[in-house]
Amino acid sequence: MQPFESAGILWRMSYIYNASNFGKDDFFVVHSKNLENNKIREYRSMLLHLKLSTKLIDKCLSGIESNINNEVRNANSVHDWKRSIAHTNNYWKDSLSEQEIDFIRHLTCDVETLYDQFITN
Repeated sequence: MQPFESAGILWRMSYIYNASNFGKDDFFVVHSKNLENNKIREYRSMLLHLKLSTKLIDKCLSGIESNINNEVRNANSVHDWKRSIAHTNNYWKDSLSEQEIDFIRHLTCDVETLYDQFITN
């Protein structure tokens, strides 16, 4: 099994389990475009949803901007925690082949429908 296959299966299993066992108010959906546009606001919203204290949230988010690095030191490096969200999104789009993307779409296409039904109900 390829890493992208196991990642897709893990995401699918996690989502279906959570959608089946929790209410929509228990979810906070983080969208990659929101992270690209204003990651501090998105992280703050997520942490507030988790009912963390503002003091703890401020501590979690302090200095996050200074740690951003748009350079990729190694093209094979997966875990570059200092990579920007925008760069990460483009990195994965550029890294997956059309065959891999088709596999993930096929594996998760019904989950998108489940997600839409879950959020609108």
